[in-house]
Amino acid sequence: MMLLFAIIAGFILDLLIGDPRWLPHPICLIGNLISFLEKLLRSIFGKSSRGLLVGGAVLVILVLAFSCSIFSIGFGRKNQSVAVFCCREFYVLSNFCNALFT
Repeated sequence: MMLLFAIIAGFILDLLIGDPRWLPHPICLIGNLISFLEKLLRSIFGKSSRGLLVGGAVLVILVLAFSCSIFSIGFGRKNQSVAVFCCREFYVLSNFCNALFT
């Protein structure tokens, strides 16, 4: 019951207040980062199938590393488990990419 109340209250508050226009949404910032890195990595790795695969893996690792580090800086001080979770996910992804390309 409390969860339902929280969801409804959050929905109503979001309708009333919404996101501030002067503060860019984090998802927009991540999208801009992806666009920038994609252009950069395509120029570095080329447009071959191998280059696109490696560039895509590097893109995922860089975006996750940046996103998790910013998130951990903001919330990791209060909640240590968030920082640990981000580090663990980055470690698992990097091991997966290492196994994929070796």
